[in-house]
Amino acid sequence: MHVSCIYSHHYRFVYVSTPKVACTSIKRALLPLLHEADMSKDEIEAETRHGNFHKYMRSTGVHMSKSSFEERLHKGQFENYYRFSFVRNPWDRLVSCYESKIVKNKGKPVPLKVKGESGFFPQDMTFSEFIRVVCD
Repeated sequence: MHVSCIYSHHYRFVYVSTPKVACTSIKRALLPLLHEADMSKDEIEAETRHGNFHKYMRSTGVHMSKSSFEERLHKGQFENYYRFSFVRNPWDRLVSCYESKIVKNKGKPVPLKVKGESGFFPQDMTFSEFIRVVCD
């Protein structure tokens, strides 16, 4: 599972994203707070409208990996920051992941990154098979 974080020193917060838990929507909502000094809301929308939003977020300088966040947290960098995340019903999250990775991508290879294994999800796999691969 890919976990990333975004932060604002100005507003003193860290958001820890969880895949398939509205992370793109939450990051889009937070984006104006992250760049208010540098870009207008219209410029931000134009920048992220056509292209990969997550790729853009990684290029902003306010995005960090889980390991970087943990390292900075242990050093006390975010000690007085509001740190937050959101959770989702695990069943709903699993169904959403299956629909996103298998159902909507018929015929396209989708990378399989589960518990250190790599490869591709079989495009004809059933939901039961998906559950076994992801949850075992």
